[in-house]
Amino acid sequence: MRIAIGAFSHESHSFSKDTVDIQAMRQVLFDDKDEIIERHRGVRGDGGGGWLGGYIDYAEAHSWEIVPIFAAGAYPSGPVTGETYDYIKNKFIENLTGETVDGVLLHLHGACCVQGLDDAEGDLLTEIRRIVGEDTPVLTVLDLHANVSDLMAEKADVIYGYDTYPHMDVYERQQEACQLLEKIVSGKVGRPAMYRAQPPLLFPAIYTQTKGGPMEKLMEKAAAYEQEEKVINVSPFAGYYASDKREAGPSCVVITDNAPELAEKIAKEMAAYIWESQNEFFCDLPRIEDAVKQAEETDGLWAFIDECDDPLGGGSADGTYILRAVMKSGLRPAGVSTIRDPEIVSQAWKAGVGGKVQGPLGGKVDKFHGEPVEINATVKLLADREIPMADADPTSRQNVGKIAVLDHDGITIVVTELKAATEIMNIFKCLDIDIAGYKALILKGFGKAYEETYQGIAEHYIVPDSLGITSPDVRKAGNFTKIRRPVYPLDEEVEFRYE
Repeated sequence: MRIAIGAFSHESHSFSKDTVDIQAMRQVLFDDKDEIIERHRGVRGDGGGGWLGGYIDYAEAHSWEIVPIFAAGAYPSGPVTGETYDYIKNKFIENLTGETVDGVLLHLHGACCVQGLDDAEGDLLTEIRRIVGEDTPVLTVLDLHANVSDLMAEKADVIYGYDTYPHMDVYERQQEACQLLEKIVSGKVGRPAMYRAQPPLLFPAIYTQTKGGPMEKLMEKAAAYEQEEKVINVSPFAGYYASDKREAGPSCVVITDNAPELAEKIAKEMAAYIWESQNEFFCDLPRIEDAVKQAEETDGLWAFIDECDDPLGGGSADGTYILRAVMKSGLRPAGVSTIRDPEIVSQAWKAGVGGKVQGPLGGKVDKFHGEPVEINATVKLLADREIPMADADPTSRQNVGKIAVLDHDGITIVVTELKAATEIMNIFKCLDIDIAGYKALILKGFGKAYEETYQGIAEHYIVPDSLGITSPDVRKAGNFTKIRRPVYPLDEEVEFRYE
């Protein structure tokens, strides 16, 4: 069997000031056809950066011929520039045109926006379908936070979603897609019937973990449906709340073995169940001042989770609201993971270990994540190497640029040149920083993931009501103009039911 593989993955925050150009892609993923197989073979990439390892390993184990197309990806931030997307799209066209393949296997995110184009995945799938024709199966694996559009469902034969968040099963979903493609090509499965259904909701990420909470219940219900005859796969998607596109929000995609009515029935039932479960996905957060006071009055290590500035959700990664509050408190010693500030990193490298760094830290990307805080710090450590994306997966790597570890008044601050995603990796352990006896940690990203990462280390976890474009209050993300309306909670009076 001869298959084409390619990847294009970006979660785009429509209201972020950071845009993604080719340079930003090169820092994460930008592989042409001749580089893909060697770079992705054997790579699980847990944490969401699985890219193409599952496809390659399955294909080679079954002696399939692989036609690599292109692979591009960047960490979540603002929209991809039109010039960058045009380059990537043209690479897909150039490297796929003229190839005869039995199927196409793609790794896409599902929540990518391009300047001037809201549904990048739908557009790319349309182009791929034009090249390979209607008879060639096109299968794609999407992120659990994909905003699955009607166009995507129309142009792809099969859409799989991750089953986990934090994302630890990208490799398995890709292998599952390979198995289905094999059955389609051999005739063991008829042409799949796929149906997408969506309630009028917009969920924050805070309770979309798949271990505990409402998303786990959705996954259990999906797994039960998958036991029925003719049902191939049921993928509930939590959606990504900050892509201002028509179909942003949770949905469900159902695939059956040539049973379209069954696919529609299950998808609609799942959408109705998501609607009925909506209250479990929203929350009220305590004030920062109250959270700090509680920590000061309680023994044990407190982890302050800054979900309002989530690097993997498109946040600037240089928010200062919680740090400023901790600096004013008596919570010492404390640790911060992490602050993105290339200016401070540059100063630290010039000063050297033991040297002094003075000046404003953080709050420089935009005006949504707090003003810079003044530091007078000592450089404790310098590092210039990639770090893991996930503690559990040594094959996962991320480029955060140069690293400077500073001590400011008993607060250990890990400062990075580029964004760092640390919710499923312990940056302190990675850098050999002993946090025994610490009173507080400030951690940027997804709280439920941090609870697992720091299990047995931190005794208390709290998500304060900070400010930032990844706030769990989706109404604070930005001024939505393109999403379908009405949609809850942007609109209060919303009704939903399938006839």
